[in-house]
This record gives sequence, C-alpha cells and structure tokens, in this order.
Amino acid sequence: MGHRTAIPLYKTRHVAFVEALKNCDKPDRAIGPYLSFGTGPRGDTVCHTHASWFTYNHDGALYYRIPKSDPCRKYGDTTPCGDCNKYDHDEYSPKTPAAEGRRILIKNEWTNPVTGEREYFGLRDAVENYFGIESNRAPDGVQHGNKMIDGDGISLGTLNADIRRIAAQSDISPSLRRERLEEELTIEDEADRERDQITDWGRDSDGNGIPDITSHDGRASYITQLMRNDMPRTKALTKTGHKNVETLSRYVSFAEGEIDEQEEDQYY
Repeated sequence: MGHRTAIPLYKTRHVAFVEALKNCDKPDRAIGPYLSFGTGPRGDTVCHTHASWFTYNHDGALYYRIPKSDPCRKYGDTTPCGDCNKYDHDEYSPKTPAAEGRRILIKNEWTNPVTGEREYFGLRDAVENYFGIESNRAPDGVQHGNKMIDGDGISLGTLNADIRRIAAQSDISPSLRRERLEEELTIEDEADRERDQITDWGRDSDGNGIPDITSHDGRASYITQLMRNDMPRTKALTKTGHKNVETLSRYVSFAEGEIDEQEEDQYY
C-alpha cells in the first residue's frame, strides 16, 4: 500500500505540533520530524540524510542540500537499502529530477501562523546538535555528532512513528484529525480506498491518543507554510522539488481557506 494523499495540518494544529516538537527530549526521535516539518523533503530523503548534506555559506548561514545522488549508507556501507531497491536504485537519489541539488535554509525561527509573530523554532539548533557537521563554522563542541539519524539512517515507518509519537504529546485531537482526513480524502474506487486508508493508531504509553499524521503531511504542512507567508511559487519550487507551479495550487487554496471568524472581521 502506498502512502495516502498528504493533508496539511491546520495552522492551530501546526503550531501545536511544533510546540510538542520543541519540547521533545529525545533527539533521535525529534530530528526526523524537525526535518520533515522544517524543510519539507520527502520521507525517503529524510531517512537517508547524512551529515555531509549540511553546509555553511560564507556568511555562516546553514543549508540542507539534497544531492542528485549519494551512496546509500543505511547498512553502514554502500549496499542499497530496501527503499533504494524498491525504486530500482543502487544508491540514494530524489524521487524527481526537480528535487535534485536544491538547497534549503536551516533556520531557528519561524512565523507562527496563528499569531503572525516570529518565534523560536529550533531547527538549526537541532541539526547542529545532532549531526556531526565537519566545518570550522559549526559551533564548538558539536562537530563530531551523528552522521545519520539513529546511526545508520531510519526507515520511513520509523520516521512516521516518530512523528505520531510527538503528535500524541501535543494538543492535536486524534478525532478531529480523523474528521479532517475524512473531509479531504476523496474515495472513488478501491485503489483510492487502499491508498488513502485512515488509521486508528490507538494510544501511546502515557495514554494519549495518537493522531494520524505522516511525514508526507509534514512535507505538505511545510509547503502550506510557504504559501501562508506569500512566497512566490516560482521560488517555492526551488524548495519543494515540484515540477511546476500548478502543483502548488492546492497548498495556496488550503492557506487561503484558513481564514477564521476573527480574521474575517478585519475585512468588514
């Protein structure tokens, strides 16, 4: 079964997830979700991320560079992992040529979509404190951290599980999330039903309900955040890896449809 259609988080739920992410005290669990929601790559890219993919420019800004291809290091050598074999690749490469070589700025701040204020996000701190970035521009004491997430990379299933574990610690209601998915997903035939299955993930060890959220939803939420902040679509393509601007229309529509009653009062 392939991944279901990505459904971005509403802005209030997006903020709730980010707050839970910032409060997560397990770096191995947090770093994948940080990259998914903070930079928007596809899940397979997050799972293959290597410390060498992070570089500083001459001004000290940190970038996440998605390579055109890179040896698969998941097994501790260059043997292709199961995901690479599934796509008949002998090494890691992005899903589409449009995704190759793009650079994404790693920032510590974001614009809270509820308040509109610039706030601490912590993505750069998380990356610099987790990965062993071999650069004299890296902060002192963090140049010799992890090369890949959890040692030798992770599976997509693990990444999605980490996202759901963090979401369970947030104020996101699993039942409201389910309603959102049911509203958005259009089931026209059995193929759609199999792909767009909505899953009840039960409760975590603390008794919290687990919302149905995946890395693909994190990617969609990142793209929606770009549209909320009015990034020109042609520039957004350089960050998202889509082939054309028309693909971004659904994210623009989603962002435009988020106007709530209090905001709407401003237009009358």
